[in-house]
Order: sequence, then structure tokens, then C-alpha cells
Amino acid sequence: MKPLAIALGLSLSTLSLSIPAGPADACAMRKVAVPEGAELYVQKGEAAERRGELREAIRQYERAMTAADSAYVEAEAALRAGLLHAKLGREGKAIKRLRRSIEAKPHGVEAMRALGMLLVDRDPVEAVALLEEVVGMMPTGDAYAALARAAAKAGKATLAKAALAKARQMGAGVEAVVDAEQALAGEPVL
Repeated sequence: MKPLAIALGLSLSTLSLSIPAGPADACAMRKVAVPEGAELYVQKGEAAERRGELREAIRQYERAMTAADSAYVEAEAALRAGLLHAKLGREGKAIKRLRRSIEAKPHGVEAMRALGMLLVDRDPVEAVALLEEVVGMMPTGDAYAALARAAAKAGKATLAKAALAKARQMGAGVEAVVDAEQALAGEPVL
């Protein structure tokens, strides 16, 4: 049996191997774009988030916000940073990042929903406005339950009752419905 190179009619002197020196060379050989700037920071943030390194993920997302050359990348990075700040209990920073996400992408439903939910206790009137917009764009049971809770806190009982009924009809999560019911009854939501 002949070696593969001979069978193909090639001599060993005409064969050459390219061994990439690093990831950038490997990507270039495969003609894959190497992420740069903001996109690279977003990918680093995603990787840190998957590893459970939330503070590092926030740092990378915030670097992406600064380096972003498009509103979409800025909005996405600000959203992710805001959600992680909220997860770490940093409501003030979360609110700032979510507002920045909405400024960059005015109809970003996920950022509007997250901001509305964070504002229920701080500013229920603004929360109602945001959550009404959210249910208008992407009606879900949980969004209606959040709207019901915000409306109850804002003293808008009629809106709260209607949103709660819609939340139940759409199969909102039990916890979201209970929170809305407690708010409507004037009980503290735990």
C-alpha cells in the first residue's frame, strides 16, 4: 500500500503544513472573524457569567458599553450588566444600567420589564408606565402580574385587578400572582 502523499501524486517536498501560532491565526486560516472591541468584551462577559464570576462579567459588559460602536451592542451590554447588578442586590446600579440600555434601544422589552420590576417599590408610577408598554409589546402572564403589582402599589386598583385577571388567564407563575395579590390587598410582598 502506498502512502497517501504518493497515492495522490504528491511528493513530501510539495506538502506544507500551516500550524497556527495562536487563536487569531487559527481564525484567519478558517476565515472566521476575530471579535474585537465591544463584541470581544461581551464574549468575555458571557464566559465569565457562565463560570459564575458575576463581578468579572459586569466589568466586561461595562467595558463593552464604553467601546460600543452600535446602539444594539451598547444596549445588550448595559442590559446584561444591569441584570447582574440586580442579581447581586445592587439595585441603584442595576437601574442605571437598565436605563442606559433603554436609552440605546428605546423599545428593548427585556430591559423595560426588568426596570419596571425593579421600580415597583421605588417608583410605582414609572413602573406602571414601563410595564404597560411591555404588555403592549410582549404580553405574558408574568408581565401582567408585574403590572398588577405595580398598579396596586401606585394606587390604581382597577388597573391592578384587570392586570391580575389577565395574568391568571395567561398562566402567570404562582409566585408572581401571589405577589400581585398581596400588593392589591395592601399586604407587604416578601
